Amino acid sequence: MSLMILVAGPYRSGTGDDPDKLAANVDTMNQAALRVFRAGHLPVTGEALALPLIQLAGSTRVGDAEFDEIFHPIARQLLSRCDAVLRIGGPSAGADEMVQQARAEGKQVFTSVEELPV
Repeated sequence: MSLMILVAGPYRSGTGDDPDKLAANVDTMNQAALRVFRAGHLPVTGEALALPLIQLAGSTRVGDAEFDEIFHPIARQLLSRCDAVLRIGGPSAGADEMVQQARAEGKQVFTSVEELPV
């Protein structure tokens, strides 16, 4: 059975909002998403949906009003449509929030691609 899985991991945590470190975190989530896809599921990330909209909204820096308007609200809404969360990486308040929301909504939470059903 194919699941729609939100890949949740650190975006800003530990980066000091350095653009290269932010991009590396997005790449890490995308690498995990590729593994989820290859395991037979539909991976999604909040960053893939939120970041282009944040740019169009006129954001000039991570954490400004436009960023805050869109970044976490998109992830929360997206998670409500997903079947599960794959929590990856290190400390992240946002990713931990996604795990808490998933559990509150009765969704599955995975911590590695190897745990996913085949």
